[in-house]
Amino acid sequence: KEDGALITAFGAFAYLFGQNKKPKFAMSLFILSAIYFVINVKLFMPSQAQNIDTYTFSPASPFKYGKTLNELIIGIITHPIEVLIDILKGGWLKFALMFLLLPFYSLFALFSSIPAIFIHSISTREVIQEMSIYYSATLLPFLYIGYTTVLAKNEQIKKIKPRLNLVLQFSFIIVFFITIFNGTAYLRYPTPENRPKNFQVIFKKLDPHQPMCVQNHIFPHIGYPQKALPLKQSCIDNKTNQIILNADINSYPYSNEKINKWITTLK
Repeated sequence: KEDGALITAFGAFAYLFGQNKKPKFAMSLFILSAIYFVINVKLFMPSQAQNIDTYTFSPASPFKYGKTLNELIIGIITHPIEVLIDILKGGWLKFALMFLLLPFYSLFALFSSIPAIFIHSISTREVIQEMSIYYSATLLPFLYIGYTTVLAKNEQIKKIKPRLNLVLQFSFIIVFFITIFNGTAYLRYPTPENRPKNFQVIFKKLDPHQPMCVQNHIFPHIGYPQKALPLKQSCIDNKTNQIILNADINSYPYSNEKINKWITTLK
């Protein structure tokens, strides 16, 4: 994943200037991460997207500043106010507030968190922008690290205000359980709500022995015995295949416009 390379690169950068240890290792990791990012975006991702005719840097178009990498960079640079507003509205803030913003006193945690905060905040998909379910997993480790690092190093709190230090350490336990078990945590998955109404009635009208081109978010609901195929243009073009689409649910990895266009064409 391209975001993993960015997070690793920023982590190496933060380690280089925040920890001031093993500069050669940190610089090597930074360079390798940058190289991997370029190779992934320019080679691996396009090669895996050959069967998706709407492929862009982000196939589901979750970014409003551009669809390709170049467009995205230009859009971010030319819309600084909008980007800042998106970041301030991002879901990362609720997690940071759980830690009383203390993790960001650690340079390592601060710089390492930047990619996750930035990438998720500028998305137009609410589940990403709010860092719901597993999307928070790219941020929470650095918050934990920063929080414990600040408490461990703050000798003044221990000596001058021991009760405050005890409260802060106890709050870490509370924060740990909140970030795991609340409704937007990375170990808590909401009950699926994308199952089409009366799907079983519709399914009985289909021939289970014939191949079916199935939209991604319907795929888990059709059962294993059927001949289900991933939804793509070549599958739809085969007139013998059965097509299962629903414009009212998540269209990933295609845009809503693409799904509606297919529906209109099939009618």
